[in-house]
Amino acid sequence: AYPFVPAGIPGDPEAIRITSGWVQENIVVVQIPQLVGVKGAPSSGKVQFHRLVAPKVVELFAAWESAGLIGTVLTWAGSFVPRFIRGSKSVLSSHAHGSAFDINAAWNGLGVVPARLGAKGSVRQLVSAANDLGFYWGGHFSRPDGMHFELAKL
Repeated sequence: AYPFVPAGIPGDPEAIRITSGWVQENIVVVQIPQLVGVKGAPSSGKVQFHRLVAPKVVELFAAWESAGLIGTVLTWAGSFVPRFIRGSKSVLSSHAHGSAFDINAAWNGLGVVPARLGAKGSVRQLVSAANDLGFYWGGHFSRPDGMHFELAKL
């Protein structure tokens, strides 16, 4: 990991502040063309990820597009965010390492059953291609987080 201090504030109690040059050394801006026009995503499609993860995310979005599934991505809810996992004061989130992203949050909230296949906001049809590229879907966590995808294997 890296050195940090808790920096929680009302509305974001899990926030942390990284106290080293780790971000400058490891977090990069990458353009994901498929995010242009997606609600919540930067209009440029440029988002932040760990330098080792960024190429895999680009590959994943291209794979979803090639499979005709990119229209499934309705909203973007972020990638690199320095914070603990929700509800924790000690365990860093994979978002804090720049190795995760969230999509279609409104239909796939933390702790609820993710949207069913065929329902608006469902990401279930994206999971197989994500798994093939080394990503793990948060819908499989013991506390489901259906919006969440994280790189589990480089």
